[in-house]
Amino acid sequence: MPFLQDFTKKLKSIEGLTLDLFKVENKFFGPSVTVTGLLTGKDIVKTILGKTRADCLLVPGVALKNGSDLFLDNVTLKDMSESLGMEVKVIDPTPEGLIRGITDGCQRED
Repeated sequence: MPFLQDFTKKLKSIEGLTLDLFKVENKFFGPSVTVTGLLTGKDIVKTILGKTRADCLLVPGVALKNGSDLFLDNVTLKDMSESLGMEVKVIDPTPEGLIRGITDGCQRED
């Protein structure tokens, strides 16, 4: 998380770009589990709901079951998008993936 905090801090210096970074506590497996690949959709939604006015949520692909749009608790990307009222976009879990996720943009579906 410290690397990601430093990286997003640098990105926030870009004019016109607004980023919110959230630390998601793993309530499903317990707070000692800090592996991104073991996050659940419900834990992500509970963390973010009502705390941002973003158009889009970028989620690292390792948080999804291999080759699917499902989190470990069977929440789908569509479920998450509907719960949060924003597009949910899967990105590579790398700095380059984050940059691509930002620069590719998100399209709000009204």
